[in-house]
Amino acid sequence: MAIDVNNIQSQSVNTGLPTIKVIGVGGGGGNVVNRMIEDGVQGVQYIAGNTDVMVLNSSKADITIPLGSKNTKGLGAGMRPDVGKMAAEEDVDTIKSVLENTDLIFIAAGMGGGTGTGAAPVIAEIAKEMKVLTVGVVTTPFRFEGNKRAKIADDGIEELKKHVDTLMVIPNNKLLEIASPKTTMNEAFSIADDVLKQAISGITNLINLEGVINLDFADLKTVMKNKGRAIMGTGLAKGENRGLEAAKKAISSPLLSDKPISGARGVIINIVADDQFSLLDAQAAADYIQSSADQDADVIFGLVTDDAFENEVVITVIATGFDNPIEEQETRPQNSQPLRIVDSLKHQNPEKVKKLKAANKSDSEEEDSEELSDPHDATEDIMELDPSVIGLQPVEDELHYPSQFDNKTEENSDSETMNLQNYDIPSFMRKKRLKR
Repeated sequence: MAIDVNNIQSQSVNTGLPTIKVIGVGGGGGNVVNRMIEDGVQGVQYIAGNTDVMVLNSSKADITIPLGSKNTKGLGAGMRPDVGKMAAEEDVDTIKSVLENTDLIFIAAGMGGGTGTGAAPVIAEIAKEMKVLTVGVVTTPFRFEGNKRAKIADDGIEELKKHVDTLMVIPNNKLLEIASPKTTMNEAFSIADDVLKQAISGITNLINLEGVINLDFADLKTVMKNKGRAIMGTGLAKGENRGLEAAKKAISSPLLSDKPISGARGVIINIVADDQFSLLDAQAAADYIQSSADQDADVIFGLVTDDAFENEVVITVIATGFDNPIEEQETRPQNSQPLRIVDSLKHQNPEKVKKLKAANKSDSEEEDSEELSDPHDATEDIMELDPSVIGLQPVEDELHYPSQFDNKTEENSDSETMNLQNYDIPSFMRKKRLKR
């Protein structure tokens, strides 16, 4: 459907939360938008822009923009980024209207084609001029797609990097490392779409989902504004020391490409676990990840609890600040202190903080403990924990892939499947988990 520009303003509601939008550019980006809608990712307005009207008509997005209709006649860009760029420039006024009153925009695209490669940088430039926090999330082609497409993608990424605050690039070839030998071509592209979806929802859920520890938009801007290239990894673990083990898997994930997080100047840590996940586990995970990043990195931390994750934890890490990013005027002090989870607990959900505190106590200690009336009370006992006693081992040489997860015989209910779809677990990991 064509966009109704006059209806855009009425869709922005003052909810006290930042206005977050996701625009899928081209076929690959449009697939990501559809995947997010199908998986029920909330708190986001969805937009799809394409030069191919036939593909655009099948979009589930809230708003669709037929780009460059005068020049392309709705027939696509034909692997020509110059045509994609021209198409976006033709509809600058429409793009500006869509981006009005936006705080954060994710631009999703598959690099290597015409529309995504050519139009995404134009849209990013417009967003930045409008003072919108702009995050690009893109894939590079599979090897079997050929050298020409790879070259187009590389050029497009360099152009896009000039106009975004943060750019996450997911190398599709790395996804083959976590795919089975029987993975079909359609499944390979589906995995790529799902990882882009996870990268976006991993950030939006930190703000939109109620958790023990939530983040505000100012935190997010600190880590993502003018930070250049970013990388992402996800780890899942269960049982004893699950927080530390999931953290190790997250930062040794094949999704992190060949770049370690040692140079990261900003780190987002998102944890999903049951309410028995202890503060000590959370601190161990945060310490391990922070020790692997730059010593002065800005680290923000979010924790959401859900009983569907019995004795399990999923940790998503997004590291930013590579490639000599533009610095903000206000920088972090040279002798900044390490992240203390106890500090993050202040001013958070009191009931969930109470459960988190209880998970750190033995049964006998719980009997003698007083009722918690203020989340600040949770900090007094916890302050005695010394993070230095938590062993921080080097990243293991062996990469931890989802296929290494233990099998489980009991079946999971449909309700658990629905819960899992609301969080930051890629479907290729989620499906393996549900089969256990």
